[in-house]
Amino acid sequence: MDSIDSIINELINTQGIKINAETIYEGPANLFFGIESVGGKLFLTKDALLFYSHGINLSSRKKFTVIKLDEVIEAKIGFLTFFNLTTKTRKFKFVGGLSGKKKWVNLINKQVALINK
Repeated sequence: MDSIDSIINELINTQGIKINAETIYEGPANLFFGIESVGGKLFLTKDALLFYSHGINLSSRKKFTVIKLDEVIEAKIGFLTFFNLTTKTRKFKFVGGLSGKKKWVNLINKQVALINK
């Protein structure tokens, strides 16, 4: 798995997306696209949530999913190991582990509140 700095550099170079590289929290996660679960790593930075899929997925989904925190309405704890994220335009479902989902939700909501001050 690449470092957050190399991932962000790749995002800037290939897609022109600029995000703050200062990582608040990171960990393994799955992101759902309908019923398809894609494994990878999730990074919470000062201004974005970045999902980077790992190479062992059979999926043809894109490598990066970037969610700018100023677009986030809320993160909520879901059923079992899931947590849900609602933005102004979309809903996302992640698996963050039994204990990890609470931490993710708390940290995301805290950072969103700081941005929206």
